[in-house]
Amino acid sequence: MVTDLTEQFEVVVSDLRSVVTCPSCGVKTSKVHDTRRVKIKDLPLFGAPTTLIWLRRRFSCDNCGERHLEDHPAFESKMTRRLARAIVKEARQLVDHRDHPALRVLVVDDHDAC
Repeated sequence: MVTDLTEQFEVVVSDLRSVVTCPSCGVKTSKVHDTRRVKIKDLPLFGAPTTLIWLRRRFSCDNCGERHLEDHPAFESKMTRRLARAIVKEARQLVDHRDHPALRVLVVDDHDAC
């Protein structure tokens, strides 16, 4: 489901697997204890901020009784890995262009404050 607001996009996503492996005991389980809505920031879409609403399930293992949240390889904390890579890339470009006058003033002012 996609919500197209004027100023942003929201996309609801969920994992389609019905069976996962318990990280505690290694037994497969399909028993969903509950589902949580987690907001994940992603790259802008058509220049508008994009948020993924992840329907993250918490499973309960019939074998060991432990509960665990599912994870997703594309998500890192509260952002997508592709957004994290883009941020790192932009930060590196800023460092590479540190001779830019505006950056030089910030660096000089920062050192003067010490």
